[in-house]
Amino acid sequence: MKTDTVRLIARLLWVLPAILAFLVIHQIMVGLDIRETVRTGEPATAEVIEFDTTERSEITYAYVTLRVRMADGREFVRERMSLPQTLIGDVRYAEELDVIVRPGADQEVVIQSIGETHWKVALGNALMSLFGFIMLTVGVYAWNRYLSRSGDPGRQIAA
Repeated sequence: MKTDTVRLIARLLWVLPAILAFLVIHQIMVGLDIRETVRTGEPATAEVIEFDTTERSEITYAYVTLRVRMADGREFVRERMSLPQTLIGDVRYAEELDVIVRPGADQEVVIQSIGETHWKVALGNALMSLFGFIMLTVGVYAWNRYLSRSGDPGRQIAA
């Protein structure tokens, strides 16, 4: 591989920390939005229409579809609401759930029994992503700096 190609690849590696930075920001926003819904939303009752979970080694996820009944009689369906895999215990076998609703929010329906933990999980994800961002940024910076100072190690002659 030419030295220019190695340097181009090293420069393109900056995309990876950028992706993690966006993930950090996203998870912070999700966590804060869930917390705001938990703290300021209206209590309601929801009927569990569907619960779907996949527990394979390469991917695990859980979704729930809810028919939410507000205190004033309004009803709406929240389809395929994603749940953290670690928090599905209370939801898996329930027919009805107490929920908190904040109309118009990005996270407008939060299951009351897991709401506090749910926003903390999202912020924990943000912290793990931040750690990954820092480590990856240091690594990409060090690699780019090494290439700038010493050149392509594959092109160097062994002593």
